[in-house]
Amino acid sequence: MSEGCVELSLASAGGLGAVWRRMVASFATSFSWWSRTALALLIAFCIASPALAADSPAAISGLRVGFAGTYRVGCWTPVEVEFSGGEQDLQGRLELTVPDGDGLASVVSSDEITLPAGKTLRTLVYVKFGRLESPLKAAFVAGEKTLFSRTFVAGAEGSPFRRSP
Repeated sequence: MSEGCVELSLASAGGLGAVWRRMVASFATSFSWWSRTALALLIAFCIASPALAADSPAAISGLRVGFAGTYRVGCWTPVEVEFSGGEQDLQGRLELTVPDGDGLASVVSSDEITLPAGKTLRTLVYVKFGRLESPLKAAFVAGEKTLFSRTFVAGAEGSPFRRSP
């Protein structure tokens, strides 16, 4: 009996083609609703992105070492560190740590600097690398507390510097 009901409803609806057309129309209507919803969410995300970026923490965003990205072991080498400011101004100093000739940590500090909120700041400090393929740790320090740091390794893939041949 239920089979008869299905046949009757298909027949009264104008046959299988009419039912198919209604299903397609219903899907198209719901698809456009989903499309509109997805587009609205995408627009809202794009509008909110600058506000989210403003909340990002301060960080070390770049590094330039030596001359054309190269350095010589045992020679004083310029190192320029680029900072990206976070949500508030920070007061502190840049500390660079590299191994000396004996492999012990050698720390060089900058004078006090102010990292302005939401801005980029570059600071230049000179270090003396004591080893080939030396790691270089850059840290922003306030008092005795390291607020953030980043370690770079000379000669590593994607490294911003390498030793001079």
